[in-house]
Amino acid sequence: MVAQAVSNSIEGRSLIVGNNGKIIATTDHGATWQLLPQWTALNLTSVWLMPDLSFIVTTSTGEVLKGERPEIFTDVEDESPELPVDYTLGNYPNPFNGSTVIYFTLPADNNCHLEVFNSLGSLVLSEEIKGIRGENTFRFDATGMESGVYFYRVRTGGKSLTGKMVLLK
Repeated sequence: MVAQAVSNSIEGRSLIVGNNGKIIATTDHGATWQLLPQWTALNLTSVWLMPDLSFIVTTSTGEVLKGERPEIFTDVEDESPELPVDYTLGNYPNPFNGSTVIYFTLPADNNCHLEVFNSLGSLVLSEEIKGIRGENTFRFDATGMESGVYFYRVRTGGKSLTGKMVLLK
C-alpha cells in the first residue's frame, strides 16, 4: 500500500489511507497497524477522523466519502455513544476549494455564533446557529472569495474556539 495521508489522532487511534481504497488503523499510537476491510476501490487522498470515530476521506476523483466507525475502534466498554463533555472544533477538507464543512461539538444544547475572518481580520461571515449537544456542522461556501488563509470562530456558553482554514482556487 502506498500511503497518501495520515489522519489526526484521537486517544491513540489513527488511520492511514492509500491507493485502491486501502485503509490501515491503529489503536495504540502507531505501535501496531491493522488493514481494514475494503469498502471502496477508489484512490484515497486524505482522511479526517471525527470525534465519534467515524471518518471522512477524499478521493483522487474529488469525491468526499464518510466511513463508519471501524470495528477495531470499538472497545468492550463502548456500548453506548458518549456525548462530549468538552468543546471541539475543526473543518474538513482543509485546504479546500469552493466549500468546507466546519464542525464543532458541544457538551450541551446552546446557541452559537460562527464568524469567519480573512487574513486581514475583516469579518466575511457572521451566523447564528442553534447548537445541539454533540456534533454540529456548518457548510461554509467560499464562492467569490479570494484564495488565502481564513480564521473561523465559534462562540457559545462563554467559550470561544478558533480554527484556521486555507482556501485554494
